[in-house]
Amino acid sequence: MPIPQFKEDGVVKFDDPFFVRQFSHVFPDDFYARLSDEFPVPDEHWGEQGGLDRKIATSSSDDGFFDVARQSRAWSEFIRGTLNREFARNVGRLVYPGLKRYKEMSKIPPRLPRDFSERLSEESRFLDLIDERMTLGLQFARLANGQFNSPHSDTVSKIATILFYFPQEGWRNEYGGGTHFFRFRDERKPDWFDPNMNRVPRENLDQFWKDTEAFFVSNYAPNTACLFCKSVDSFHAIGRIRAPEGLSRRAVVMTLRYREEGEENSWEAVEARAEAMTA
Repeated sequence: MPIPQFKEDGVVKFDDPFFVRQFSHVFPDDFYARLSDEFPVPDEHWGEQGGLDRKIATSSSDDGFFDVARQSRAWSEFIRGTLNREFARNVGRLVYPGLKRYKEMSKIPPRLPRDFSERLSEESRFLDLIDERMTLGLQFARLANGQFNSPHSDTVSKIATILFYFPQEGWRNEYGGGTHFFRFRDERKPDWFDPNMNRVPRENLDQFWKDTEAFFVSNYAPNTACLFCKSVDSFHAIGRIRAPEGLSRRAVVMTLRYREEGEENSWEAVEARAEAMTA
């Protein structure tokens, strides 16, 4: 069963100000082509994000996600291959060095459970924490002309995110689509900064653009994935899409995150839903 492969050959790496990796040729070419050709078309199962941003998406936390994915043999295979503990532990091995560095640099969000930092003392202890307290989530997401994703550092419960890109035929660089990653222009944190914050408030956006600069824009290109880890200042955004009608930014968002209190999303439940996928 084809699963994503994160190869060191050609990888783009950043460790400062936070952990970012870009990988190419993540899937076998024929399997990537199938995934791209069968990328879901929005229907009644998709929802629109409100507030400042605009995005249409469907997530694995919703029953509709599996109804959408089940229509494609390729996406059913992808889900069966990734929504499981084994793949989550592989992601954990990739991000562990970055998270351990966060601990040394005091970049762990204060609201994370106390044992998170303690588990970073050894890779094996961190991988056990993934088994005990975390889960993987998936989301199909699209951004059409004029839509964007404003600067944010991710919710505290997110530990790592992987973006899988699926540009449509005819997509041009000038249409946008890459993820912008930001750093502060100097070491002094601005007054609006909060180590537990996620979305930059609308009233602080003008100051955000003055206080930060982009250090990397991921390549929105076929068969490319971008991996990054949540820190106190892991700010990123997607610029406004400038694409003609009929084209949209297509991505699959995978998140490794803590299960919320009372959430019935154990690995047994996640793996059972994934294994039940049929084309």
